[in-house]
Amino acid sequence: MAKEQQSYKMVTPNLRIGFVQKELSYFDPSKIANDVQYVFLENIYSPLVELDNAGQIIPGLASSWTIDDKDNSTITFTMRKDIGVSARDAEVSIKRLIILSSNSHGNLSEMLMCDKNMKKLDDHCEGIRSNGDKLILKLKKWNPFLIPMLSAIDFAVIPESAIDKNTLAINDYTITSGPYSVDGTQLKDGTIKLKANKNNHHYSTSVPQSITLIPTNIPNSPNSVEMLNENKIDLILSVDPTTNLREIISLSNSSKEISDTFYTENMQLGFLSFTRKGMKLPFDTRLKIAKTVKQYFKEHLTNVFDSKFKYSFTDTFFPSFSNLGLSETDEVKVSSLYQRSNEKVNLPHPLRIRLCSGRIRKYKDAYYGLEKVLNIKIEEGNPSAFSNESIDEMPEIEIRSTDIGFDEDISLISYMTTSETFDLSREESKKWMEQFTNEPSKEIRLRMLRELHKETLLKVKGVPLIIFPYAAIARNGWKIHFSKLYANNKFWQLSHE
Repeated sequence: MAKEQQSYKMVTPNLRIGFVQKELSYFDPSKIANDVQYVFLENIYSPLVELDNAGQIIPGLASSWTIDDKDNSTITFTMRKDIGVSARDAEVSIKRLIILSSNSHGNLSEMLMCDKNMKKLDDHCEGIRSNGDKLILKLKKWNPFLIPMLSAIDFAVIPESAIDKNTLAINDYTITSGPYSVDGTQLKDGTIKLKANKNNHHYSTSVPQSITLIPTNIPNSPNSVEMLNENKIDLILSVDPTTNLREIISLSNSSKEISDTFYTENMQLGFLSFTRKGMKLPFDTRLKIAKTVKQYFKEHLTNVFDSKFKYSFTDTFFPSFSNLGLSETDEVKVSSLYQRSNEKVNLPHPLRIRLCSGRIRKYKDAYYGLEKVLNIKIEEGNPSAFSNESIDEMPEIEIRSTDIGFDEDISLISYMTTSETFDLSREESKKWMEQFTNEPSKEIRLRMLRELHKETLLKVKGVPLIIFPYAAIARNGWKIHFSKLYANNKFWQLSHE
């Protein structure tokens, strides 16, 4: 009897997580536009290589890799054994990504010897082939960013049997390569059940064996904080769009039921961005709008973005202590921009400002005062860079959020260029990224990033507003062991006591 009780205690209980109500088809490595998509995908698919919590490259589905000694143009990955996916699956996944050409964390087609006109998964590609347990990638020339880039979940392995060969859509989420797979079909209310994948290299009996993702973003229904208080969920993710840092800290300080609260470094940035349409406004008009919004944040939203809730106002995308920070001289140039004029903005017609981030939209009522200060109309939606909107259809201004980095994180830099965060058009972004990734000198690459950072600020393309950490909170004995350097929410890094 004692032995049976001991065995029972080793089984972790079902973990209930507050999540968004979305169809499964919303989650696809080829079209990641936000952190919620990324988190779901990183838990059901695994890439060939991964980043550990300190940001170091470690083996993923590939147990090892070798680089050709002659010219460094060929990388051979050896797949782990008995993991339920093969080198062929990896080949198909990369081909699919290149054919669809819509992912946001790096462009493999620019690096590999591969025909850009490839249309089908069975089409020959010199740069991507599999042989037994080996995946062989042939590069146009050696690129130091390729292996780190492959750690992004865009490049995760999707089992070939889960892909429709005609449409290339994922048609089966019960067959996955990651630590978890969907258990059955999605419920009518949007609930998704996951089960641990015992073939995955992250599996152990101590990870959550079953997980229920419960929708908390349904209108007129309890949000994640309310559901955690009511013991309807056990965990609020750091990317939860229905809550905010202020609410999580308040809950952590007031509730005896909380078993753990987790914070990353200050790495989440709220910023104003002028779209391609907005960049057609005269420079002085953009500057006056930016200055007005900055002043509004500091004068009217101080109680919302209070420092005791870990918020800080900022003028730059990257902190000064990082490798990407501005020089003191450039920081002075940026600061002096907003000293130039105290004139009010006179807009000939109402402009549109779109709130794009869930954590930004959480405070939407506080933003409506801007409509009185500026001649603008506030709306909600996704960033125009990830939509098919024409310039006429998009708003002039967006308030968005993004992760920031402290060094040359290729996945993050690629995302920021793809999402038009910097002062680059889509075509300019592609050329800049190609030049950046092909530059062998890290010193020159960092100089390129700092220059792009400076120009984005001085041309008033992007206007940083606030910076703050990601936060997650748990109850019922759950403990959180996520990385403090990334916004990842890896469910297998949760434990129960």
